[in-house]
Amino acid sequence: VALNDFNEAAEAAKSARTLVADPDIIGVIGHLTPETTQAALPIYTEANLAVAIPWSVESTAVAQHDGVVSLAATVEETNAGLTTLTQGMNIEPSIIDSTNREAFPAEVQAIELATDAVTAGDILLNLPKTSAEKPIRTFGQVETGNLQLIQVAGDAANGVIFVSPGPGPTDIAAGSAFVDAYQAMTGLLPGPRAALTYDAANVLLDSIEQAIIKGHGNWQFTQPNRANVSASMMTVQRLGVSGPIAFLASGLRIEAPIWIYQISESTYPGTRINP
Repeated sequence: VALNDFNEAAEAAKSARTLVADPDIIGVIGHLTPETTQAALPIYTEANLAVAIPWSVESTAVAQHDGVVSLAATVEETNAGLTTLTQGMNIEPSIIDSTNREAFPAEVQAIELATDAVTAGDILLNLPKTSAEKPIRTFGQVETGNLQLIQVAGDAANGVIFVSPGPGPTDIAAGSAFVDAYQAMTGLLPGPRAALTYDAANVLLDSIEQAIIKGHGNWQFTQPNRANVSASMMTVQRLGVSGPIAFLASGLRIEAPIWIYQISESTYPGTRINP
């Protein structure tokens, strides 16, 4: 079953209630923004549904709920990775979290966008005019890095450096057939969200398989249910397209990787600039 939450918290909660009402649903993959994930998680966990989160959320959102794992580096981890990069470049960007022009310091030289991609695109289109010799350096937190940034800002998005918890198609783990299969199905190359969603799906499938294997030792076992699939989530280990996957007892991914990209030629995710 696939439901669209339109990246809106209210729709995410509505979708979650629809899913938990179906007794045949024993696990969920989702969601793709922190707001939608946090809106849906309490509903899933109250119903004892296993949840594999494919995109960055704050660490507390995962740790507060049993049977929940996160495939992505947390918001705190991605922000720390971006800070490490800017410090290494001897840049201290001003953090911008709205389109309010008054939020821009006078003679700003570098900014770090802490908004969704659509808002970030609007900001880029309305940046103060600067000379070509001294353009404003622009960095983006995890929610800024999205194809919508280019769709809104167009060429103004070129040069933006952003942090991502998932790999672009050229950084998918070697030996994976995922890129070719995804392109054959959709006609497009998979972006970071597609890669992590694929990994999340496999983690959920592995947890179902583990629940079945464990259940075969119990004469009363008939088929996996929400409780035993949820209990298996933390123990899954596998090599995903985003690298090795294993989880802490909290549900957070061990040594969750991050990637940093720079948009160029109006393509997403662009060019990887930091290992």
